[in-house]
Amino acid sequence: MTSRVFWHGGQSGLARGGQILPPSTTGATRTLYETAQAAGLAAPARRDRVYVTTSYDAALIYAALHPSGGAVYLVEPEGEMVPDPDCVTPGLSWECESARIVRPLPVPEEERAVVMQVLLAGGAP
Repeated sequence: MTSRVFWHGGQSGLARGGQILPPSTTGATRTLYETAQAAGLAAPARRDRVYVTTSYDAALIYAALHPSGGAVYLVEPEGEMVPDPDCVTPGLSWECESARIVRPLPVPEEERAVVMQVLLAGGAP
């Protein structure tokens, strides 16, 4: 495996050593896939994959948007890794079978508020 660092942003409350599994396994409904479908957009993500990124900031956006308050996780991807076909930045986003949590990082409310403010203003953090 590569020496790159990978992050995942999503639901809060997952523990170190735990596994992040795809929504098709967990039944999660608060995902990018469901959000896109509800908005009438083409679903940009697969329900049978976990998405990881090499950017803490990208993971932070997904964490901040999660209704649980979100968390960013330092993770070790498991299984075959494939570049995310919907990502226009090479090497930024990857699909994998699952990911092992190395370290959970809760998103402080102040940080979440800044991300939300920037997103509502039409920018990127």
